[in-house]
Amino acid sequence: MRSTGSRLALTVIIATALASCGGGSGAGGAAKGSSRGVVMVSPAARELSFSAVFHRRNAEEGTWHLIVERDGSMASKAFFTTDVSPGKLYESLRAIGASDGNNVGAENFDDEDIATGGDAIDFLFDWKGLGEPMRLEDFIAERVPDLPSSGGARGIEMRFGGNMTGEDAASPPCHASGCLACLYTCSAGVTSSSKANHALLKKEGGMHRYRVSPKVDIPDGTRVRVIVRKRP
Repeated sequence: MRSTGSRLALTVIIATALASCGGGSGAGGAAKGSSRGVVMVSPAARELSFSAVFHRRNAEEGTWHLIVERDGSMASKAFFTTDVSPGKLYESLRAIGASDGNNVGAENFDDEDIATGGDAIDFLFDWKGLGEPMRLEDFIAERVPDLPSSGGARGIEMRFGGNMTGEDAASPPCHASGCLACLYTCSAGVTSSSKANHALLKKEGGMHRYRVSPKVDIPDGTRVRVIVRKRP
């Protein structure tokens, strides 16, 4: 007969295995592919994926924050929240061969021409019933404010900013904010767009350009699979 300690150990092993293999579910149904809290990494394909939940109100109103860890201080403002930490995304991007820029910090965050450095990264989103993954550029609609200072559409170009080396290595800003991906050049987000920055946002009176496209039919609470690829 097994001891209580042995039975408990076996229970923990089984529970851990189930947590690693089972898919999560949300208002939009189960995500295809990766499980909750797990990053699936394929170095050969230069690709990783993880699960997240969509928040339609934030996405329609416009926000700086694309993907935020659910316990981060910016989670209530995000398009998507996830169980994956910024540190885990950073490690996973390095594992698929991506190089981080680490060129944005508190000292230059407000500069007129600051832009996230590092390797270019593609984001795609997949959810039940979609058919095939949707590129971020198709998921997002850019609304250019009708202001002389705006200067037309900027587009989106996500890059691996990093922000986890140097003086911030022990406790980078993303540890508190939870920011995995930002739609403006950011000193905290592990990845962020190089096409727009805080100086532009201030010129535009805090009106966020990037919102979910009205053509995208994705209900609030849908669990999605986020696919992240390093560009060649």
